[in-house]
Amino acid sequence: MTGEVNLRAALARPYLPATSTAQVAYVLLELQPTASMAQVRMPVNVSFVLDRSGSMKGDKIERVRRATSTAIDMLDSQDTLSVVIFDHRTKVLIPAG
Repeated sequence: MTGEVNLRAALARPYLPATSTAQVAYVLLELQPTASMAQVRMPVNVSFVLDRSGSMKGDKIERVRRATSTAIDMLDSQDTLSVVIFDHRTKVLIPAG
């Protein structure tokens, strides 16, 4: 897959002295897809773990429902979704796969 990712590396300091003792070197690595690869979306595996306990009454649970619905609308047929709800018990509503 040559040319599909641009790689850039930068050291935190301009040089590392040659010594016989261990040194710490900080390196920033940037990986960025090329323009052609940036348009390719890989499938995702998303699991929603939703709190439905008493502390989520009212507006809190409604915001969770809206956010979850919005996220699900962004998925496509290649993606995997699972949903788990919990209060004092846990229940798998939609298993992955």
